[in-house]
Amino acid sequence: MKQSIFFRPMIPGNKSILFPGSIDYDGLMPVNKLKIKSQAQHLGCFVGGMVAIGSKIFDKKQDMATARELVEGCLWGYEQSPHGIMPEIMSLIPCKNEESCSCDEPRWKDGVAL
Repeated sequence: MKQSIFFRPMIPGNKSILFPGSIDYDGLMPVNKLKIKSQAQHLGCFVGGMVAIGSKIFDKKQDMATARELVEGCLWGYEQSPHGIMPEIMSLIPCKNEESCSCDEPRWKDGVAL
């Protein structure tokens, strides 16, 4: 699941955060062929808590780090707004590498110009 719906955005400061993205699914395509859209929604901010509860229930300690990064992502989203209100939907530029991601300003400018 983590490979299919969570993504690390390229942000200034290279903070280690995650967001649940969007996926269009017709019910027929194999899961390994799905393409994630790097869009975050404020209503998806419950996912960090959901992953944390699953981590405790199923004793998967490694998933707690994922839960923390999801929560941190939503906190980052709210903190970026001058009024502290995260947008309904925001498009982000996904990192090319999940393990390390440095902010690439030309790539970011190309991505937001679309």
